[in-house]
Amino acid sequence: LLFEWIWHRKHTAIYIDEATQISTSTKICPSLFDLITRGRSRGISVLSGSQRPSGLKQELLSESENIYCFQLRLPADKEKVLKFGNVDADLIEMKNDRENSSHYFIYSKNGKTTKPIILKGK
Repeated sequence: LLFEWIWHRKHTAIYIDEATQISTSTKICPSLFDLITRGRSRGISVLSGSQRPSGLKQELLSESENIYCFQLRLPADKEKVLKFGNVDADLIEMKNDRENSSHYFIYSKNGKTTKPIILKGK
């Protein structure tokens, strides 16, 4: 119902936390699918987050302009991101080398991937 309302409202941004709660690797709600695949023409932006990319339907990744990827631990999650496109396997395997620090990289639909960006703790 919410996704249908957003579709008719137009010019709306929605954030979905833990997208695996409303999508599986094989199913997605039809009205959410419409927002993801055709919403841009109606001024609709969909931002979603997940700690487990392996559990997401491929369209959630393939329709993304940018993917912000933090450290992945499970092999299935790493494989899903590697299958997505021009992502360097070394970035996926990079480990956090300092206490209280983390890294991420950004994958863009244009096929460019940033170098690792280090986030430092206190």
